[in-house]
Amino acid sequence: MYSRHNSIVNMTVKKTTAKKKTTARKPAVRRTSGKEVPLPPARPIRSVTEEATTLKVTREKRLALWAGVLFFMAIIVSVWVVTFKKNVQSHVPVASDSAVEVSALLDNLNQTFREVRSGLRDLQDVVGVEDLGSTPPPTDSEAIAVLQERLAEIEQRVELERFLSRFNTELQQQAQAVNN
Repeated sequence: MYSRHNSIVNMTVKKTTAKKKTTARKPAVRRTSGKEVPLPPARPIRSVTEEATTLKVTREKRLALWAGVLFFMAIIVSVWVVTFKKNVQSHVPVASDSAVEVSALLDNLNQTFREVRSGLRDLQDVVGVEDLGSTPPPTDSEAIAVLQERLAEIEQRVELERFLSRFNTELQQQAQAVNN
């Protein structure tokens, strides 16, 4: 088999030959387990300096990317530390003398109880505690009479509601009949 280059050279040198023997060039394939898999196209040939510069540029890009990420992460962490410190300081109570504080709380509690007692005395004077105890509780027959009156009122209201519901339904049916 002749390669393409050799066949071109042979054609130019031997112009006198009657029949030219040429073979069609087949694409490069890789045979794996009986299947023909086409090879990927070849990369263009580049010089070593071009590859070195592209590697250098990609390395510099990655370095710049990581520098930016680290810079902003440092800013975020520093702001978090400062705000965390302020939050912790604002929630920690100021150290004070606990004995003085407890005595102030007890004095405040005693004063509040005195005010409640005086308010209760004033209320008892206005209402009159004796009047509340002098009214006799209702008897069973009186309570039954009051409950029967309430039951009669409730039954009347229920009947009125039923009537209004029927009346409303009839009005709606008449309105639908007129619309249709």
